[in-house]
Amino acid sequence: MTGARTHKAKSLLLGPPLAAAFLAAVYVYSLHPASGAAGGLLFLLVGWAIPSVIPVLLALWVAALCRGMAVRVTVFALFLVLASANTNLPALVGQATSAPETEWRVERPIERREGYDFRVSNAIEEALARPALPKVSWHGSTRCMCLSLKVSAAASYRGALNEFFGENNLMFAPDQPNRWPFLSYELAPEDGGGATVTVRVHDKEGVAATFHQRGVPLALIPDTGGDGLAGADTVAHAVDLLLHDSVWMDLMSSWMTG
Repeated sequence: MTGARTHKAKSLLLGPPLAAAFLAAVYVYSLHPASGAAGGLLFLLVGWAIPSVIPVLLALWVAALCRGMAVRVTVFALFLVLASANTNLPALVGQATSAPETEWRVERPIERREGYDFRVSNAIEEALARPALPKVSWHGSTRCMCLSLKVSAAASYRGALNEFFGENNLMFAPDQPNRWPFLSYELAPEDGGGATVTVRVHDKEGVAATFHQRGVPLALIPDTGGDGLAGADTVAHAVDLLLHDSVWMDLMSSWMTG
């Protein structure tokens, strides 16, 4: 009887972390080009959910080591937050406590319409509206019938602008004259890190409105490899997604927007 109890205790102690480690390995493998079509199918079937499952497993494991239902529930909730934020906890706290300095200047009104040309200055860095989220996101590519990675619209400032103006209303048009109104987007790095984001609305008479926001976090635009994953730093991106691409992190980042 004692032996059975000891075995059960060991299972409770080792089971969840071992399961989490196994799922992490499955996730990275399924995103790696070496896994081929089988890995891509595995990812599409179950892999996408793994970053959300692992924090729950670890939180349940830690809570099970405590006594008392109230203590277990409290420990579970706290550890779920910590396990979900992990290495991006400072970025999450910074996002929640930041007080961005913004400035609007409107010269004349422009009638709002659907579909704005969006002109972006060349930059090797991306401004982040939600720096606690992964820098990349995964997508299914119809051109190569494979998985591909892109700069995360959820994390990026440009994604936030697209959400503000309406989904898909900002059409990337780097050089198409005689189409008004259009928006231009520029980054100016600041001393000590971060950048000033400037968005201008242009009409036929020139700049109709200007928006500045200072102290916006910056990140290097990651190598996403185009179609497929062979040209990307796959392991680094997979680890970033594994650690931070959970529904819990998305909810916390949305709620704690500074």
